[in-house]
Amino acid sequence: MSDSSKLARRRPKSSRKAPVDPSRPSRLVPGTEAWLLAQYRDALDAHSIVAITDTAGTITFANDKFCEISGYQRGELLGQNHRILNSGHHSAAFFRNLWRTIARGRIWKGEIQNRTKSGGLYWVDTTIFPFLDTREKPAQYVAIRTDITSRKQQEAERLRLEREVLEISECERRHIGQDLHDDLGQQLTGIELMTQALERKLTGKRATEAALAARIAEHVREAIRQTHALAHGLSPVTLDAGGLVSALQEFVVHVEITFEVKCRLRCDSPLALPEGATTMHLFRICQEAVSNAIRHGRATELEIALTANPEHITLSIQDNGCGIPAQRPASPGMGLRIMAYRAAVAGGSLVISRRPGGGTRILCSIVRAKNDSARNPS
Repeated sequence: MSDSSKLARRRPKSSRKAPVDPSRPSRLVPGTEAWLLAQYRDALDAHSIVAITDTAGTITFANDKFCEISGYQRGELLGQNHRILNSGHHSAAFFRNLWRTIARGRIWKGEIQNRTKSGGLYWVDTTIFPFLDTREKPAQYVAIRTDITSRKQQEAERLRLEREVLEISECERRHIGQDLHDDLGQQLTGIELMTQALERKLTGKRATEAALAARIAEHVREAIRQTHALAHGLSPVTLDAGGLVSALQEFVVHVEITFEVKCRLRCDSPLALPEGATTMHLFRICQEAVSNAIRHGRATELEIALTANPEHITLSIQDNGCGIPAQRPASPGMGLRIMAYRAAVAGGSLVISRRPGGGTRILCSIVRAKNDSARNPS
């Protein structure tokens, strides 16, 4: 075989060369600090979405995964601000808190929804690490991200299904409440009228039977009252802002009369709330919190506060009871789980804390949807 044919057969396994990184030396000695740093960087690049910005937020470095997930070429990202990826999902306060944190030299962690060049949406679990200069001031920021779009989509689908289940449950409760009021309530009213008529016929003739008829009528009236109260408890809220405030006002009066405690309601005026199931979730959370405070916390004074601004709706219930235990059980009670569940389905969170002066404070904060018509009431 000729020498030329031998050379022709000796082909490299791959003619594709790895890109040259101008930021590192051409030759690194294995085992040295520079070599280890290069290995760490390669490992990080292989796993994570990495970007570096200056203190003004201008992108100075974007790795391949950043370009891949965003749909932008590296040249389109460098020199740009991260606002190029803004999906509009997060509020201005969210980003103010982010920048305030890293500008103070602190690490920020959170989940961010971004928009690709083509308009698609994706979620990233983000850690932003400030690199400090000799004066302990941030010189640049390194953002390390992990794609969590699939998990967020699964969470959104689960919440959608849970929301549907709750809405169906509330719809059935309203139907049962209406049936109790309209059907059973009317039948009991008819029995009361018949019993009163019987009492009038027996009066003066058969005193014992007349007194018995009067007692029967009294019991029927009590049954009617309880039926109406049960019906109202099953369907207390008209699903609009006015319905929630009105239901809370009635609820406060009911609590004071029934349990002989002081209960006060404080609401913003005017109060801009969204229409829909959110109002029902807020009312149910308030019901459960007050019930827990009286039955378990032995509270004698309660305050319910409902406030709203363009970004959040906040419901707080605080009491002067014995307070939650300093060491909470690993598994919270059913009532607390249901309140947290309702808050999550409504797009918010629930925080339970001990009050400094004694008692418990429950805070439910719900983030307004972007298309919430109550954000800008006419």
